[in-house]
Amino acid sequence: MLNYTLSTDQLIELRKAHRQTQNKREADRIKAVVLLATGWTAEQVAEVLQVDPNTVRNYFKRYQQGGLMTLCHMAYRGHEGWLSEIELALLDAHLEKHLYLTTKAIAHWVEEQFGVRYILNSFEIFVFETSFLFI
Repeated sequence: MLNYTLSTDQLIELRKAHRQTQNKREADRIKAVVLLATGWTAEQVAEVLQVDPNTVRNYFKRYQQGGLMTLCHMAYRGHEGWLSEIELALLDAHLEKHLYLTTKAIAHWVEEQFGVRYILNSFEIFVFETSFLFI
């Protein structure tokens, strides 16, 4: 079993950071470290945060290795998408000329034109990240 002991100053730092963050994922990581340091088991923390116990342990290790900056660093960037640059340009041109009321309708057009099927939630994220605007 790992030693999850933290100093009073470290706990103060973590609690202050938790109050200040607006990012849920950062808040959950900070909570995990605080809870481990205050006697909770990795399994208990994992149950509450709905993550794997190893993830909770890794959060603590990351904090020990590099403090808050390392703990809260989000390295995951996601998939770039299934459309080529040319297809993206065609989609952009199409949306300049056609008004769609839903992302579902746009996803349907993309599937018909390019044979690429998106899960609706993923497509909504794609539309947001590629800065297509809906008015």
